[in-house]
Amino acid sequence: MRLALRLASAEFRRVTARPLMTLAICAVLCIPTIYSSAYLYANLDPYGNLKNMPVALVNEDKPALINGVTMNLGEEIKEELLASGQFKFFVTDLAQATDGVTSGTYTFAIHVPKDFSSSMSDLADFNPKVAEITILTNDANSFLSHQIATEATTTIALLLNGRVSAEVLNQMLIGFSDIHNSLSEAADGAQELYENLAKARDGAAEASEGMTALIEGVRELQIGANQVLSGADELAQGLGELNARAQSLPDQARQLADGAGQVANGNAEIAAVADRVREVADELNVLFDKELDRIKAIIDSLPTPQVRAILNAFLDDARAGATKIDKTVDDIDDSIDKLAAGSQQVANATELLAELSPELVSGIERLAEGSTQLSAGIRELTTGIGILAGDLPELSEGIAALHEGLAELSAGAKTLSDGLREGLSEVPNPDADERKRMTDFITAPVQFNDSDKVAGVGYATGLAPFFIALSTWVGAYILLLLLHVVSSRALVANVAGWKVALGAWIPAAVLVIAQVSILELVIGLLGIEIANLLLTWLFMVLIALTYVTILQAFIMLAGKIGVFIGLLLLVVQLTTAGGTFPWETMPPAFQALHHIFPMSYAVDGLRQLMYGASIPIALTDALILGTYLLGAGIAVLAVTRFRREWLPEYLKPPIHTV
Repeated sequence: MRLALRLASAEFRRVTARPLMTLAICAVLCIPTIYSSAYLYANLDPYGNLKNMPVALVNEDKPALINGVTMNLGEEIKEELLASGQFKFFVTDLAQATDGVTSGTYTFAIHVPKDFSSSMSDLADFNPKVAEITILTNDANSFLSHQIATEATTTIALLLNGRVSAEVLNQMLIGFSDIHNSLSEAADGAQELYENLAKARDGAAEASEGMTALIEGVRELQIGANQVLSGADELAQGLGELNARAQSLPDQARQLADGAGQVANGNAEIAAVADRVREVADELNVLFDKELDRIKAIIDSLPTPQVRAILNAFLDDARAGATKIDKTVDDIDDSIDKLAAGSQQVANATELLAELSPELVSGIERLAEGSTQLSAGIRELTTGIGILAGDLPELSEGIAALHEGLAELSAGAKTLSDGLREGLSEVPNPDADERKRMTDFITAPVQFNDSDKVAGVGYATGLAPFFIALSTWVGAYILLLLLHVVSSRALVANVAGWKVALGAWIPAAVLVIAQVSILELVIGLLGIEIANLLLTWLFMVLIALTYVTILQAFIMLAGKIGVFIGLLLLVVQLTTAGGTFPWETMPPAFQALHHIFPMSYAVDGLRQLMYGASIPIALTDALILGTYLLGAGIAVLAVTRFRREWLPEYLKPPIHTV
């Protein structure tokens, strides 16, 4: 072992003996760092720097009416893009945008056409027309700019499709609410119709029952009408006779009035005489009372009581008779006065009768004519009642049919009402909040829940494992071009093969460890986060040792051809390691090679450790790389042992002439 270390020390002295060689070694130590850090630094945050890309924005859209709301989607797109700061937008017209994309002034251009909003309005009217946003690109400027522009406009399209779809769906849901309300009104109307038809049905039943009574009543009315007709005829006949007899009534009434006047005058004269008789009787009665009092005084002066008594009794009788006569005269006078007044009233009445008798006669004539017309009308009425009596049975049958029809209509209205009520429960009636939830769900029924086990990996961090693995191979490859892969002196001195191999391997191992140490330090300075610094460094050391041992084995085995093989392996692993795109996207042959070469496991293990992912997977990758290291070390030992047997071509290489 001590001899192997002396051989390694001698190799270090050899490569540092000259300043230029020392400078070359120092440069080689920085090759992996320069190779990786330069690219990673240039791509630390390319997506974050898209805001520096000049992009032309052309908006020619005109406002349109969508579901009763005026919308200017083109202007909204422009404002949202300008506010996003995603790119360095320049608002311009289509001609300048086209020229700018062609000349490279703009990386690409976004063009919103004139009919963009109107196309969306056609969608709301069930007349779908695809609304297009045009991107103008020029792959001569940058192929990736085309990809970036496509993704940007695709995102815009998704947002717009969701918004417009949400608006259309909202109107459709409002339509469902309108349908629900209309169905509710229709159900209420059907229920009301059912109730009214039920009432009409019951009314028809009552009408049907009433028709039977009406038929009987009409029959009785017909009989009564015939009787009335008979009476009307008799009335007309009697009034005709009365009219005939009443023609002499005015003359007779006049004669009666004249006679009544004469009687009234005579009674008035008698009443005057009776009044005079009453007055005379009253005067006689007063005079009688005076004389009677004088006589009574004389009688009272008589001495004989019996005579006085007899005379007083006679006087009392005389007084009572006089009083009775006076009363009788008064009664006669009152009766004569009443007779005179009554006869005067009779005279007045007969006078009025005489005056009104012409009108009475005229009224009797009109009454006679009216009775004749009444008789004719009653006759027509009787005829109509007869016709009605004949039609009523048919009408009764119609009412019975109406009752049956109304019963069927009522049952149908009930079925309709129940059906509408049942259908009403199936028609949604969302309020504003429910419509929003439904439109949000329908426009985005599927959402991706990003549960990335390792989050926050940037673009440069994502590429770092690949470039570390790649640059480590490049560093080891160039380093072995400067170092001796085997010491010929040691071989000539008959030193043990493993010591010779170890003595040549140690300088390369130390230098590649220095390479990866510098590389990890610079990567950290670039701001690329490493979750497990120590484990990552140890894994990078393992990668470097594996690479340098493999390259040493090929160079020892094949010389310059081995150098070429090392370069060829670099190219093949560059395409099969899966450092940028997943290895599953490669052609089948490359997928098979992916599992063969060590750089694939180097990239995978670095990802697990740098991102803080799966330690067991990284350990598996380390075991596979360790297997490569062990196999390459065994190959180096075998080749070293083989090289101890000197062949003529080793001592005197053949000379080839051209």
